[in-house]
Amino acid sequence: MSTTPSIDADCRSLVALGVWQKASAYNWALMPQTSDVPVIAAVDAKAEGPVAGRLLLFPGFDCYRDFAILKQAPDMGFALTALDVRHWELIGLKDGGFELHSFRPGYLPQPVSEEGRVFLAPLLHECLGLLMRIEEEPELPTRYVAEGSLFARTEGLDGKWHDGPLAPPKDPPHVRPDKIALDRPSCVAAARLPFVNAVAWEVDLFAVPACHTEEPHPRIMYLFAAVDARSGLRMVWDRISVSGRSEEGLQPIWESLAQRLLAAMLKRGCIPGSVNIRSARMARFLRPLGLQIPFRLVQHSKLPALDRALQQALQTKTF
Repeated sequence: MSTTPSIDADCRSLVALGVWQKASAYNWALMPQTSDVPVIAAVDAKAEGPVAGRLLLFPGFDCYRDFAILKQAPDMGFALTALDVRHWELIGLKDGGFELHSFRPGYLPQPVSEEGRVFLAPLLHECLGLLMRIEEEPELPTRYVAEGSLFARTEGLDGKWHDGPLAPPKDPPHVRPDKIALDRPSCVAAARLPFVNAVAWEVDLFAVPACHTEEPHPRIMYLFAAVDARSGLRMVWDRISVSGRSEEGLQPIWESLAQRLLAAMLKRGCIPGSVNIRSARMARFLRPLGLQIPFRLVQHSKLPALDRALQQALQTKTF
């Protein structure tokens, strides 16, 4: 008889336990024999609509780092939302139900495969046990904080799990530096264009999950858009998706934006006086173009013309 725990029963029990808020203060690690890297757990207790809470499981410190950057310093990373970070997610519903999904950067979430369910079953069982223990001992996940380690549940060769510390990597994970390539002849041509100080473009990058490729594992459409701040006329309206040929996620998309904006300026035949953006992250990727062409990068909390254009596109399905 199989001793593999029932993943559905454990998921229902995790949701019924309802300790989302209490558990959201902690991270912990799971180290199964079936994985070369630890699985890092985090809880999102924000209840939105029918969702009561989320348990997120990240395969390795690199993936968890991407999530932490998204939450704490998004301008330093590439992910727009948690959709863009590789992980598995148990979504607990307020009616007691649950959903179990797999996330891959640039792709629509997918129900966890049968192979994935086999892998996740013991991990979710251990999470359930740990959360039940936290009810009795709220500070349990901080047991090894003084030594700079995560609380971990580790599977032994005998299949039994035990408590212990897990130190994060001493060296920071390797992050490939931004590689923003601009076409030199295009830069030279743009430098000859008239500079129109009174013109401003509003520019941003959006994820549009409702629009996606028709594949067994659909890729999300990302929209790089720029509109005239006064008229709302579209200056750039580039629909982009991840290549599917690598695991770089959104990084190549971000790195392409400066060249895309340069191409739009050449097509329009002028340089706007201002390029209005919403985030320091967008400034990070457009700044190399700004060093070649003398427009102003101006950060605003709102981009009203661009938001109106996006809302109209959503309503009329004119992407």
